Amino acid sequence: MKNFSIILLIGLLAGSCYKRCNKTISCHEEGELRVIFENSSGEDLTDLKVGDRFVGNLEKGQSSCYLAYDTFGFDGDLPDEKCEATVRGKNVESYNRFYECGTNKFDKTKGDYEMKIKLLTIEGVDYLELKMK
Repeated sequence: MKNFSIILLIGLLAGSCYKRCNKTISCHEEGELRVIFENSSGEDLTDLKVGDRFVGNLEKGQSSCYLAYDTFGFDGDLPDEKCEATVRGKNVESYNRFYECGTNKFDKTKGDYEMKIKLLTIEGVDYLELKMK
């Protein structure tokens, strides 16, 4: 009985560590267009929203699930959706929305995409930036 208790305790601890140490959340959605976001900002992102989807909270270095979108905007090869989150208690919006040329803007409706979210500081103002991984 004592051996069983020790094995059970080791199993519970290993499972707990795996869940805590696993950087990618496994809760992927199905759809024709799916996007996964990696927090490469160096900060925790709270109440993250990308486009019309609420992503949730992403700790630094953590990735989201694959999230299904109907469409996802691009400007050439660059993601072009509004991205906003709370960072260090302040609302931070996306830098991507400042692209000036509108001739290469289009929506994608199919495919799986992996994107990084970075934190930029320009003239003392923080912005989030979506980049293809």
